[in-house]
Amino acid sequence: MKLNPYLTFSGQCETAFKFYEKALGGKIEVPTIDGKMTEVPVDAGTQPGHRTRIKQKGMSILHSASRGDLYVELAVETPVHMSKRQRELLDEFAVESQKHRTSPESENFLSKVKEMLKG
Repeated sequence: MKLNPYLTFSGQCETAFKFYEKALGGKIEVPTIDGKMTEVPVDAGTQPGHRTRIKQKGMSILHSASRGDLYVELAVETPVHMSKRQRELLDEFAVESQKHRTSPESENFLSKVKEMLKG
């Protein structure tokens, strides 16, 4: 059996995609156990490390004709070679993000640290 480099032995798949795809939402394609690709819907604002389940696309269940579920962990791919315009847009986004609460994970962490320091 040829192993798929994206899948773990347990039938989990980790796939990286661009941060704007996670922020805006949409669909991504991920490899399945049998070597085919399947579409996975991604909700806008999905956070890194989120796992989603694709029913009956995982490994075969022992002594059964049924298949298990495939779990896909969503990782963020950070851009490395940006154009000047992309950099400008990202800088604008950073400024706007300071004005409006757009980062639930880091804001939650910071509020916990502040609360801990008070008490």
